Amino acid sequence: MICHPTRHELVSTCAQRRRPGVPPNNALYTVALSRIRCDPRTRRYLDRRTAEGLSKPEIIRCLKRYLAREVYQVLVTASPSSSSPPPHRPERAGQP
Repeated sequence: MICHPTRHELVSTCAQRRRPGVPPNNALYTVALSRIRCDPRTRRYLDRRTAEGLSKPEIIRCLKRYLAREVYQVLVTASPSSSSPPPHRPERAGQP
């Protein structure tokens, strides 16, 4: 008889396929919440979008897209072949 995976195994397999995007998304979510709490520009954006009728999860989704574009631009403009050498990292004991 051929054995089929249980429902639990199917669900966990699907979750594993989506797993690679979770840490970056979590980081963007954390930054978005921090900016909502601390950044006056983001607070104004939140108030404006709330007045437009968007819910808080929708506003956070928009803010995360904006943050992703902002981070991407920083990564693209930071050239690895810049003229300055990379910062010196002291070696830790027990590592090569």
